[in-house]
Amino acid sequence: MKLKCIFAILLAFISVHAAWGQKVATDPEMLREIVRRIKSMQTVGYDFLIAAAYPDGSKDSLSGSMYMDRQQQLFFNESPAVTFLLTSKWFYRADHSTKRITILDVDKYYKKETLKNEFFSGVFGGQISSVFIDSVLLKRGHITTLRIDDSLVTLSVKVPPAVYHVERVDLVFNTSRQLPETLQYHVIYPWKEGKMIKQLVRCSAYRTQPTVGKKLDPATYFTIGTGKPVLMQYKDYKVFSNI
Repeated sequence: MKLKCIFAILLAFISVHAAWGQKVATDPEMLREIVRRIKSMQTVGYDFLIAAAYPDGSKDSLSGSMYMDRQQQLFFNESPAVTFLLTSKWFYRADHSTKRITILDVDKYYKKETLKNEFFSGVFGGQISSVFIDSVLLKRGHITTLRIDDSLVTLSVKVPPAVYHVERVDLVFNTSRQLPETLQYHVIYPWKEGKMIKQLVRCSAYRTQPTVGKKLDPATYFTIGTGKPVLMQYKDYKVFSNI
């Protein structure tokens, strides 16, 4: 796959007051309110589609789902390329292209508690997304579309590509459900000879409760036998582990 994933940009769970009414259409404080609520999100799940178009005419796409719970320190991502699960105890990653599985005991891997805390803070603390939100979207973003149709708020923010390569962020938010309907990133990457790769990252089917059931349980993928992990899925994959 040629795709570059930008899952670190977690503009995921947004709550906007319908009572803002027509003030939303002219008041830039709306964007700050959205940013505040993004940073305070605790749980979020959604389906995603990443589609890329290359200057040579070729195309590529990847679809999947994710779920994150900050308080439980739980992160799950699944696609035809990778199945990934992170808990406070385990790091599990199955790469389906190489048929390789990595299983790490997080406590053993990070021998110092400070290093472990830094890692989880980076994943669940929103450090990378906060940089994008504060330094790029909030300070340099320009609202080009802002419309209210009944319970739907449509918002487009144009941003300079900067380090994240995001040109525009589009959001359709449902005030009745208090969840986004769709969230899209329009992304460009340098290719060669001054030409650019165009990429669309589309997130939809937002939820605050997990819908993946046993997929969030490490025991679905492996158990610990006599000193080594025993695979419950993808049993023909090679395993790297620190157990």
